[in-house]
Amino acid sequence: MKRFFEKYVIRQTGEQLASWSSLSKTVYLLLPLAVYYIINDVVEIACWALINRAPENVLAWASLYNGIITGVIYAVSAILILLCLRTMAWNEITFVSLKGKFAKSGFSMILIMILLGFSAALFLNLTANLTGFVKLSARYGKVYEEQTALHPLIGVLIYGLLSPAVEEVLFRGIIYNRMKRVFPIKISVVISSLLFGIFHADLVQGVYGFLMGLLIAGIYEMSGNFLYPLILHITANTAVYVIMSRPAFTGLPQNVHIIITIVMFAIAATELFLLRRSYKNSGTDQT
Repeated sequence: MKRFFEKYVIRQTGEQLASWSSLSKTVYLLLPLAVYYIINDVVEIACWALINRAPENVLAWASLYNGIITGVIYAVSAILILLCLRTMAWNEITFVSLKGKFAKSGFSMILIMILLGFSAALFLNLTANLTGFVKLSARYGKVYEEQTALHPLIGVLIYGLLSPAVEEVLFRGIIYNRMKRVFPIKISVVISSLLFGIFHADLVQGVYGFLMGLLIAGIYEMSGNFLYPLILHITANTAVYVIMSRPAFTGLPQNVHIIITIVMFAIAATELFLLRRSYKNSGTDQT
């Protein structure tokens, strides 16, 4: 066990990994994902097993509040996952100065991440709705109903804060950082984003996850600061959860949604252009 811990949990350098077999590298890269699924499945199976053994009146209550129970179970498993991955994450995640590799200051960069996360998330979600892409997945609607069944504040805490924190630690903090020592950076960005999309186990959410994964990994690579992708992801999830679930917004005329989509695209594209220029101006761009 100690040897396994030292090999697969502790951070390995690129030189060390170069001498490993393909199988060992695969285990090293995907172990964090395996830990996630094992903990998540065990907690979910155990909790529902306990609920199913409860009296009939409890079962009747559980059937009415399935979304709430699902959210609470996820919150418990997410906390346990973060605790189990803390050693891997601590060894991998980089927190540099708030200025990082960008030419702009830390506080302005945080505001930019908030605006970028907001605009990119709304643009992608509105585009999926306007084009009818969301209709390709029945599971998408079911997940949406479960998540919005919670009280808005609790929903934001679970799906707007806790969920992106777990996903960022897992996919960018650990998996992406490990991949960079095995593959070239661009390939690592694409593969980690593809895994992030597949992780959502749904066509609509998968495509959204892949595109957001590319954006988030790119920001992490350019900034060198885990705080920025974390803020971006939290803002994106919170914006989608709060805004896309409100009848006052979803009930707006289609023409209004089209205008908002165009505006969100313009904002996100402008943000990315400015970030790229800031990255070049900092003198760290090697492309």
